[in-house]
Amino acid sequence: MKNRFKLFLYTAIILVVGLIYLIKIHNPTAFGWQTNVVTYLTKLTDVFYLPYWFKSSGLPVYELTLNPDDYVFLNRNLPDPKATGGILADKFKQFVPASFDFEGRQYQVRVRYRGVDFDHWTRPKKSWRVNFGSGQPFFGQTAINLIIPEDRGMYLEELSNYRAKKMGLIVPESRFVVLKVNGQTEGVYWQTEQWNEAFLEKNDLPIGNLYGEIDQEVRLAEQQPIFASLKFWRKYSQDEVFAEDNYTELSLLLDLLNNVSDEEFFTRLPYILDIDNFIAWQAHSVLMGSIHQDHLHNFRLYWHPALGKFMVMPWDVLGGVGWPANYHPLASRVLKNPDWLAKRNQILAAYVNNPDNLADDLAYYDQLAAQTKTAVFQDYKKFFSNIGYLRQLEKTRRELISQFQLIQQKLDSDSLPDEVSGFPLPVTEPIDVADPAKSVIESEFADFDQLFLTPKQLTFGPGTHLINQTRVIPPGYQVRLLPGARLSFAEGASFVSLSPVTANGATLTTQDPDKPWGVFAVLGESANGSSFNGVTVEYGSEAIVNGAYFSGALAAHGADNIVVSGSTFRFNRGDDGLNVKYADVSISNNIFADNDFDGLDLDFATGLVAGNRFLSNGNDGMDFGSASPDITGNLVDGAGDKCLSLGETASPKVTGNTFKNCNMGIAVKDSSQPEISGNTISDNHIGLASYLKKPIFPRKEFIFKDNQLIDNEIDFEEEGDYRL
Repeated sequence: MKNRFKLFLYTAIILVVGLIYLIKIHNPTAFGWQTNVVTYLTKLTDVFYLPYWFKSSGLPVYELTLNPDDYVFLNRNLPDPKATGGILADKFKQFVPASFDFEGRQYQVRVRYRGVDFDHWTRPKKSWRVNFGSGQPFFGQTAINLIIPEDRGMYLEELSNYRAKKMGLIVPESRFVVLKVNGQTEGVYWQTEQWNEAFLEKNDLPIGNLYGEIDQEVRLAEQQPIFASLKFWRKYSQDEVFAEDNYTELSLLLDLLNNVSDEEFFTRLPYILDIDNFIAWQAHSVLMGSIHQDHLHNFRLYWHPALGKFMVMPWDVLGGVGWPANYHPLASRVLKNPDWLAKRNQILAAYVNNPDNLADDLAYYDQLAAQTKTAVFQDYKKFFSNIGYLRQLEKTRRELISQFQLIQQKLDSDSLPDEVSGFPLPVTEPIDVADPAKSVIESEFADFDQLFLTPKQLTFGPGTHLINQTRVIPPGYQVRLLPGARLSFAEGASFVSLSPVTANGATLTTQDPDKPWGVFAVLGESANGSSFNGVTVEYGSEAIVNGAYFSGALAAHGADNIVVSGSTFRFNRGDDGLNVKYADVSISNNIFADNDFDGLDLDFATGLVAGNRFLSNGNDGMDFGSASPDITGNLVDGAGDKCLSLGETASPKVTGNTFKNCNMGIAVKDSSQPEISGNTISDNHIGLASYLKKPIFPRKEFIFKDNQLIDNEIDFEEEGDYRL
């Protein structure tokens, strides 16, 4: 009897001491979360999971080391949460130096606490930002966030990213890790890449304006949605061409959203917003049952400078069971268009009517739980108990199934349009959208000599056509340049077609050789199939048209099945004679001569580059970044820098070419993995150079075989650990 009493007494003492410890550790007076005895009592049951403490977590382990004084500063710099309404404003987010260790490698970093809401920074386990800088990136990332997973539904945000990738959306790289700070284990964290220039480049996107909301303290003081004014936005990435304070494209979007009729909105929006991308993003939100990317926060908007359109990217999605409606002004207005609404519903139907998708999602969710279980059970700083964690795990899993079923039911419901948009608009009601093309064409080309206008066709016949200002051709036309047509441009004037162009034997030139014109460009999928045969392009430069930047005198962006053959590019003053981005292209039997900088520049392009001659260009003969065409049978004779430059993630096959009289015959940079064989590389300062230009792209192996290196001053020059 006495032994039982002693056992009871000892157990009671342990429980009381443990409860006091937990209450002290978890700072129950913190904002938004008073003492919850039940929560702490349930955490005492974690003792039954003690065997997990003797296992390996199985997750990557990061170690942060801060100077003790800096660590004290971070904590003392935090405000009283009651005084700030539980919000951590930007002024309290101060960086301090630290060292970051992982797998035997040490990085010198700058760190701070991150997050806005109280759960990120008032509890013992806090969320962190770690900045590595551009000179020593961490697996290609210059900054990462280490977020308490409880804030992101434990595994829900990682599952959201998984689904987003399946739906063709771009999200930051992410995973689960364990963090130690000054030797003390902080527990499990969800790591995600920070929004910045490196994130864009790694995802094959040019550096451009990437927008999000400003400091929440300022927005709450104004009591306004972010769509009300430019002042509620900030940039995570800055375009390299435009001025830092340039918000023109965002201003245009907000003006369309807030100030024009539905008819004008539906007509003009596709010119500045990638509708397919936006609809996929909204479908993804519905799939997650999420309204967390709303009128106040978490909306990531990227202006694609090569395509001249906005893209959106999921962020801080969360979710549950429910049908998102009227939570986002832009989404609500887009879905008023029956065609766009129907496309959104088609995406949802394709996803939820395929049972393999749900099975795959649940398998991934279960995999995440299995991979992190030991680390979670070891995490004594998490707010909930292990029992609470397991209950929430099952609850979320059931909700994923329920949301799938809800969407299936809604797609079969006649009331769907009203519930989606919040507007009483039947899905069958027609909307008359004005076609601006006719008025644009007729007003801008009415006085051209030898210009033939027929319905949906614009033809330039033989003769000289003066183009004194920039012209933009909308989708839905056929643009033809007949043999003998000579388009003579005024200084800086450009011609951009969103319709396919067929040009044969035409000349694109300037009205004054001392005053270069802009560009001739085809833009977007609506210009697929454009061809340029026997065309002369001379004295052009570069241009910004409707927010899209074109660096080539002739340019093709986002349009496939492009053919350029038997043409001449000469005396052009911009970055490139010919520039192709995000396209499949055939470039054959052309001459690129005496251009001020690069002859040919391909970015994120595929196809064929064959039988061309590159003569005496000022910078590179060919410059390919993240492009993988077949490069065969070309001659490069004379270039100010490189005959052939391969950078970022370029992986072309380079066969049977001649590279001579350049500073470098071939330069292989960054993560490029070309296969270079059967080429002649002669009379260059350096035959083959391999080096790192952008540290975010780690070095890779490449193949160099059966090439002839003749009379180069230096045959090979390698930097670092490049391997042939």
